[in-house]
Amino acid sequence: MARGVRLVFKALLLLLIIVAGFIVGPLWSGQTGYVMIAVSGYTVETSLVVLAMAVILLLLVFWLIEWLLRKILAGSRLSSSWLQRRRLKKGDTQLSSAFNSWLTHDYAKAQEQAEQATSNLKRPQQAYLLAAMAANARHDSVSYQRLLEKANSAEDDKQLPLLLAEAESAAPKEAQQQLQHLLKQYPRHPGVLRVAAKTFYRHQQWSELRPLLPELAKKNLIEPRLLLSYTQKSYQAYFAVAQEDPTELHKRWRDLDRQLRQDTSVRLEYIRALLDNQQQEEAAKVAIKGLRKGYLEPIDLLLGQSQFDWQGSALLTEHIQQMVKKQPDDANALALLGLLAMQQNDHDLAERALRKALELYPNKRFYQLLGDTYLAAEQSAKALAAYKAASQ
Repeated sequence: MARGVRLVFKALLLLLIIVAGFIVGPLWSGQTGYVMIAVSGYTVETSLVVLAMAVILLLLVFWLIEWLLRKILAGSRLSSSWLQRRRLKKGDTQLSSAFNSWLTHDYAKAQEQAEQATSNLKRPQQAYLLAAMAANARHDSVSYQRLLEKANSAEDDKQLPLLLAEAESAAPKEAQQQLQHLLKQYPRHPGVLRVAAKTFYRHQQWSELRPLLPELAKKNLIEPRLLLSYTQKSYQAYFAVAQEDPTELHKRWRDLDRQLRQDTSVRLEYIRALLDNQQQEEAAKVAIKGLRKGYLEPIDLLLGQSQFDWQGSALLTEHIQQMVKKQPDDANALALLGLLAMQQNDHDLAERALRKALELYPNKRFYQLLGDTYLAAEQSAKALAAYKAASQ
């Protein structure tokens, strides 16, 4: 570009030298020359010097006009660029405000601000998607679909967030197909895994959800309570298929990967399925092995008290008694021993174990169990006192 400018200046300088020669030469010689121009019956008579000066003046006028036009056009482009930058900045501000409204759960305002931002953004797809999510949070399905369609038409190539939003809002069968396709394309993508797990859980598609659980746990992609719920529901359904057939139930357990059999939640669901199938001794063996190997803790069986009934299993009770002898200060083991004794109608052992557990670690659950023990032993006054302590 600099070389081109230098060439222009050289050409201009050469032109000025030639024109100056036309002027100075005749003046020095005393012969200014004579020029007559005749056009369509009109004639103009002048000297060569005057003609040369007129040409220079005309060139200067042309250059001046060109310079003014360039300035005007440059100013117009500058103004246009400034206005565009201002519009984009306004769109970014509106989108940022929409995100802040979303974070404060003001979904109506978030939708309004995001929709306003779409006209000021170069690529409005994100704003449309945010507005759609806000409409979905407000349970406005009409606006949700409308905004998804606008996001879809905003660009020729669908981006991943839009594909996930469409799959999440689709009917169960279509959602399953779309998400399986996305999982093949993005097998380790955190967003795809999260949305797929959430959607499969909502549609109770347990066989699709189960393979995602190890990756969700490994990468900590969801909250622990959600992961626990996903795991429990998935493996409840897995074992429920064979619940009427003890052989098939055992086969399903053995078919699981070793790492899955070591998982606390999966083992607890298998124990629950065995107990529901009246296989209490087998359930006790699975529980004892888990306790010995460290896959389970006494508190895991204690927290499962609402679904675990060990009335006919003395095997587990004996094992917990041995644990208590080795670890007499383990409050959870003592409380579990109290629960097992209560279920097997040994109220004296249950009371002693639970009172000892409360001495070590007083809490509402232990008082609740003590109250249940007194109630089962028909000691209403003591039961009421224990329940009162549990409520405080």
